[in-house]
Amino acid sequence: MSKRSTSLNAARNKAARTPRPESAKARSRRPSAEATRKRLLETGRKAFARRGLTGTNLKQDILEPAGVAVGSFYHQFPNKTDLLLAILEEDLHDLQTVLQRAQEPRAGRSLFDIARASYTATFDLVERHPDTMRILFRESAVDDPQVQSFARREHKRWIKILTHNFQRLTATDPQAPHIELAAELISVLTNGAIAHYLGLPEQERVAARERLIDGLVRLTVGGVPALGVDEAALAHPLSLIPSHGPADPKEDGQT
Repeated sequence: MSKRSTSLNAARNKAARTPRPESAKARSRRPSAEATRKRLLETGRKAFARRGLTGTNLKQDILEPAGVAVGSFYHQFPNKTDLLLAILEEDLHDLQTVLQRAQEPRAGRSLFDIARASYTATFDLVERHPDTMRILFRESAVDDPQVQSFARREHKRWIKILTHNFQRLTATDPQAPHIELAAELISVLTNGAIAHYLGLPEQERVAARERLIDGLVRLTVGGVPALGVDEAALAHPLSLIPSHGPADPKEDGQT
């Protein structure tokens, strides 16, 4: 083989190994795809919150309002269920990141301070993502296996995080069973408070927010320690306060 042929082959091999620069057309497609995904998430969030997964029509309720073609949608998601799960995953990650910061133990912070910071952050996020919370509550009872699997996985992951945080904040034995129970109960109480809050007229929410946060904080700080106390220590007779008013409304002139 001549020196000329050897040089040509070496040049070809080098060119084959060198990655080609991204074309301007490919670069322009990338931000366009990101913008399309963002529009789908925003429009889907509103549609699923209003109509639910089964009641949402992909074309009429999502694609047309978002200005996205059918082909562009399927380039992003296999189906509308995957779109719903992407919405939940993105927003729940936001929630968990914020709550992890709120629950970070620092010098001078009491359990009361941390509980208040956590519930305040939760309600801040509810106000930022009300549609996401409505989707969570609505879809918790659906029969879709993908949604159910996602919900179970996220619930277990969140209970694990809460349990770990309780153990760290209260210096409790990691094997204490009441700590995981506390995490389960706090999760249920919080979801119930949020559902109640979102069902209120907007003009009533400001006052209700502070009342609910204060109640949740007090229940958490005062109630969680009781879960680790022996039942016998709690089973004492009630001290009944004598009634100073009529027990029967009729005695008070009411009919």
